Amino acid sequence: MCGVLIAWSPAATLIDGFGQARGLLRLRRCQTYQGFVKARRRLGAGLIARLRAHLATLLSAQQDGWTILGWVVFAVDGSRFDAPRTKANLKDLGVGGCDRGGPQMLTTILVHMGLGVLWNWRVGRAGKCERGGGADERGHMRRLAASVPRGALLVGDAGFIGFEFLRSITAGGREFLIRLASNAELIVELTDRPDVVALWPKSRQRDTLPLWVRVIRLTDDKGREVVLGTSVLDPVRLTDEQAGVFYRMRWGVEVSYRSLKQTMDKRKMLSAAPMQARLELHWTLLGFMLLGVLTTRRLGPGLSRAKWSVAAALRAVRRAGGARTRGRAESELRKLRRAVRTDNTRKSKAAHDWAHKKRQRPPGPPKFRPASDAEHQRLKQLTHAAA
Repeated sequence: MCGVLIAWSPAATLIDGFGQARGLLRLRRCQTYQGFVKARRRLGAGLIARLRAHLATLLSAQQDGWTILGWVVFAVDGSRFDAPRTKANLKDLGVGGCDRGGPQMLTTILVHMGLGVLWNWRVGRAGKCERGGGADERGHMRRLAASVPRGALLVGDAGFIGFEFLRSITAGGREFLIRLASNAELIVELTDRPDVVALWPKSRQRDTLPLWVRVIRLTDDKGREVVLGTSVLDPVRLTDEQAGVFYRMRWGVEVSYRSLKQTMDKRKMLSAAPMQARLELHWTLLGFMLLGVLTTRRLGPGLSRAKWSVAAALRAVRRAGGARTRGRAESELRKLRRAVRTDNTRKSKAAHDWAHKKRQRPPGPPKFRPASDAEHQRLKQLTHAAA
């Protein structure tokens, strides 16, 4: 609880956050922040994993919002969190960016799209000059996929293309829906269905069957074509309209990162040592997940769980922590029943001209090529051998 309260605290320093948490919990042990840090380091990632698994069990028990259009859907994406520019952090955590960047940690998260709550995450070393979903994010995602229920649908952007990665997703009994872009070379005319293509790198054609991908073509709100690929080959089981809904809902994972970095003000960790910086980030993510679980379980009937408000929930728990009486604290926590975002829409969406911000261009179209005679022959041989 002390680690979670520090994650929720608006304090500018970790020592101040620990002092607030210790006062709320009336701790007799862990008299100093240094003692708390040693205890948290001794418990390590094992405690975090057990707590996360327990919160995931509570989420899966929620009936309202658990499924969308008959699917259990998770969105995946990666981002970076900063750390103080100390020698230890620069050496251990890695340097983000291409030009004199500071130490950063690459974080890949899974968000349950029906509830809008963090489900699982991985934290790793930030590589240099990585753009979009790189190999590290795919490696993270391969491990994260095992934590979602079998039959679930994983939705990702164009960076999550990759034969071995996507094959591991389907081999584990999960499905994927990703955007196809210029980083994907797909083979057509290997089947009788024009909407089904093959992801089959030449290096694996000798001993492995292709990965079949159904192509779905949609149009975004600006009239541009968006090409999606899914492992669900049956268009009745996953319609094109459903795929469009799920891909648009993928924006919820971006909202989660914005809530973490702006609403909770956790864009940069405060720990000067790399191990403590990683643990601080893990406990920040755990606190964010717990905040979502508390709120979605308490929301009143008729309110969309996916629209729970991080700002309103955070305000409620902070005020409850600062209440002088138990009755006042419970009164503040009851506000979680109405902690949802409003539907206010801005008339203009003009972007600020930030000096450090580069505009993201839409990914290019995927590359389609016809199958060669040798690939037709090899497919027949592998299919016959598998039968």
